[in-house]
Amino acid sequence: MVRLKVAGNEMPPRQVRARDFKRDEKIAELAKEIRESKKASSSRRVPIDPTIPSLKCGVCTAVNSFLASHDVDRMVAASIVAETRASEHNENQNDNPGTIVEF
Repeated sequence: MVRLKVAGNEMPPRQVRARDFKRDEKIAELAKEIRESKKASSSRRVPIDPTIPSLKCGVCTAVNSFLASHDVDRMVAASIVAETRASEHNENQNDNPGTIVEF
């Protein structure tokens, strides 16, 4: 088989592959430098309070959310009790003799 002489086809395939490999190597090195620079690593860091271990932060958050949800439950229960007491008081007033009750 004869290869046609076309512009850009003057190098044998071995040299082309080697040239492309070196180009890819340079791109990989540049990407690594960018990825491992101080600016990139500082932007990746997550600010964490150093006095509290990370496990403890998660546990505290879970406990606080649990207590907050139960506080809402307690408030609802207290309002229900207050409503029942108020309705009992109204029923007792209606049971007194001589009161006018509308039906």
